[in-house]
Amino acid sequence: MYLQIKDVSKTFGTFTALSGVDLSIEKNEFVSLLGPSGSGKSTLLRLIAGLEQPTTGQVLIDGQDVTALPPYQRGIAMVFQDFLLFPHMTVRENLLFPLRMLRMNRDDAEERIDWCCRILSLTALKDRFPNQLSGGQQQRVALGRGLVCRPKVLLLDEPLANLDRELRRDMEIEIRSYQIQLGIPFVYVTHNQEEALSMSDKIAVVNKGGIEDFAEKSAVYDRPKTRFIAQFVGRSNVFTGPVEAATEGKAIQWHGQRIALGQALNDSNASSASAYIKIEDTLIEAANANPSGKIAGTLRDVIFRGQYAEYLVTVDGGQEVVASSIDSATRVKPGDPVLLSWDTAKLDVFPDEVAA
Repeated sequence: MYLQIKDVSKTFGTFTALSGVDLSIEKNEFVSLLGPSGSGKSTLLRLIAGLEQPTTGQVLIDGQDVTALPPYQRGIAMVFQDFLLFPHMTVRENLLFPLRMLRMNRDDAEERIDWCCRILSLTALKDRFPNQLSGGQQQRVALGRGLVCRPKVLLLDEPLANLDRELRRDMEIEIRSYQIQLGIPFVYVTHNQEEALSMSDKIAVVNKGGIEDFAEKSAVYDRPKTRFIAQFVGRSNVFTGPVEAATEGKAIQWHGQRIALGQALNDSNASSASAYIKIEDTLIEAANANPSGKIAGTLRDVIFRGQYAEYLVTVDGGQEVVASSIDSATRVKPGDPVLLSWDTAKLDVFPDEVAA
C-alpha cells in the first residue's frame, strides 16, 4: 500500500477527534473521506499532511514512516476550500511561488509551470491576475499550486464548496481526470455524497472519529454496513418496529403496516429492527394494480427534480413514504390512492434489540 494510516488517534484535551483509524490507499486510487461536519475527516487529512501530530499511531507514505516529519518533508500537497491565491500575482507567479520555496532553479521551475498549465488548461491564462479569472479558473490555479511540486499525494479539503452547482459538476469531472493522468493518490474530504460518489474509487465513511466503512463506492452506496451509512449515504425510507415471524420470513410491524423483510434477520433473535429502502428502489403504482404484498396510501404531492420526480405518499396510518420509481404508463396526481412496493432483497435491515 502506498499511503497507510495505522491505528491513528488524535485527542484535543479531553475531546477525542479520531480513535483507532486504519486506512490503506493504493498509489492510483482516488479516495474520499465522507462524513458530516465534526466527524473527524478534516482532522484526519491534517494528520496526513503533517499539520497535526497524531496522539498515537503512524502515517506511512511509499513505505516511509513520515509521522514525525514536518509537512514540507512529506512530499504532500494540499488544496483548501478557499482558493488562497495571491491577488497581486499572475497565474504564472502563483504557480512559481511554491517552487521558489523549494529553491528550484529557474529553468526547471518554468518547465514545471508549463507542464502544470498544460494539464489544467491554464496556458492562455498565465499572465492574468486572480480577479480576471472565473471561479472555475481560480480553482484550477489553486489545484495547480498543489500539483506543480509533483507531490506523492494530493490532499483536497472540500475544494468545491464555494463553487455553484453547475461549475462544481464540471470540476468533479476535471479533478477526476487529473488524478487518472497523474497516477498519484488523491484524498478528498467532503460532506457532499454526490461529489464522493462521482469522483472516488473508494469511500471512507467517517463518523464520530472512526471509520464506519472503507470500500468501493458502489458497495458503500448499495450495501451499507451500518445504520449510520444507510441514513447518511443516499436517501432512504426507514421502517422501525417490532419484529415478528411470518410464513415467508420475518417482518416489521410499522404503524399498522407489515413490512416483509425477505431473508433478512432469519438467523437473528432481534425483537425490533429498522429497514431502509432507497427512494429510487421504492415503486409507486396506481391503486388499481394488484395490491398483494404492497402498501396502500394517498399521493400527497409530487416534487419535480428535473430528471426525475419524487412522490410523497401518506400511507394508511399517517406516515410519509417517498418514492421516485414509477412505470412510464402510470398516471397519478395528488389525492389519488396509490400502492408502494419494492424488492425485499434491496432492503438494508439492522437489528435494534435482541430478545433474551
